[in-house]
Amino acid sequence: MENMKNPIIFILLMAASSIAFAFQGTMQFINTKSGVEQTIQLSKWSVDSRGVPSFDYAYSQKTASCKYEMSGRAIAGFEEDGKKVDLEIYNPQDAQGNEMEQILAFHDDSVTLTLPVKEKNQGKLVTFEAALAADARRKSCVKNAENLTVVFKKTH
Repeated sequence: MENMKNPIIFILLMAASSIAFAFQGTMQFINTKSGVEQTIQLSKWSVDSRGVPSFDYAYSQKTASCKYEMSGRAIAGFEEDGKKVDLEIYNPQDAQGNEMEQILAFHDDSVTLTLPVKEKNQGKLVTFEAALAADARRKSCVKNAENLTVVFKKTH
């Protein structure tokens, strides 16, 4: 998500115990753009003994002649200061400088996923961003893209 890299974003650190986000079971989102069906599936939410949440993800792209997949375990970004763990909560701003809804960032190697913190939008929005190595770019259904950025939204 390019907004996350924008310098107008404020990074807020909050105590892990104050984070409301969690999901049960499996969430799946589908997005079709320019003839490429992209799917993200999130499952196996857990929180470790320090209070750091994580989940499994499976991302795929599909066209009539191509199929590309990647999967892994995404762990919430955090800072640890002795006995206290603070999760990375981002407060993005839109182009006009208006504060947008807070998001929690999760990472796995070259993949970043974000989820809303507020309960009212949980399960409705997931962003997926991945930096693709040369080999992955060749296999991807979205050609010539060094980075994948997909916003998955559920409308119902």
